Amino acid sequence: MNIGIHNLHLRLGDRPVLSDIDLQLDAGEFVGLLGPNGAGKSSLLRCMAGLLPPDNGHIHLDDRPLNALPRMQRARQIAYLEQDADCHWPMMVEDVVALGRLPYRLATRRNWTELDPVCRQHIDTALEESDLVALRRRRVDGLSGGERRRVMLARTLATGSRLLLADEPAAGLDPAHQLQLMQLLAAKADEGMTVVVVLHDLALAARYCRRIVLLAGGRKVADGSPGEVLNPEQLSRTYGIRAYVGETEGLPVILPLDRI
Repeated sequence: MNIGIHNLHLRLGDRPVLSDIDLQLDAGEFVGLLGPNGAGKSSLLRCMAGLLPPDNGHIHLDDRPLNALPRMQRARQIAYLEQDADCHWPMMVEDVVALGRLPYRLATRRNWTELDPVCRQHIDTALEESDLVALRRRRVDGLSGGERRRVMLARTLATGSRLLLADEPAAGLDPAHQLQLMQLLAAKADEGMTVVVVLHDLALAARYCRRIVLLAGGRKVADGSPGEVLNPEQLSRTYGIRAYVGETEGLPVILPLDRI
């Protein structure tokens, strides 16, 4: 799915949050949305999901205005994982993941307890991809924080959408599951899904994202490959840090060393 963002401006109350945002994202891209706290990353992601209408500017999905898409169609085309998404209900893991198929089940007016073969396949695949098969019959409120994060990711993946927007999906995961997550998202992009993730882990972004969009003060300050954007000079200007940027075994390494 292609996404076009043109001259986007957003205010929350009397505070400007996003200004002059222009982006063109093509199908199959894996984009890391980076920047310091308060840069506008989550707000931009919510605008792209259609959850936060901008004050000015336009967002198009495959050349169609986002705000012109019916809500049910939008819910089938866009999968959104919000920051700190969680579930506190005493539901089984597979039932929470099944909520990702809700836009399709409502459209066919099926009984809530009925799952057609396509829905079952999407749910089973999402559980497998998120390493949750062994936990599928466990209650979500009895899982660890990291396990619940993977459940919410699986619910998002079960949507089977062409656009995945994830806000800090690696937060709270152990290193092995962080790597698994980023490898999975990269594979989804290879399959043609457009993937946009908000990240604070510079090393993960440099290794897996094919494109980095860097925000600061609500504006786009850099846009390009990880090597072009995540260099010591840009990190110093944007984050106010001194960082080591190198590689090991052919893989990029970024290590913040000190505040400036």
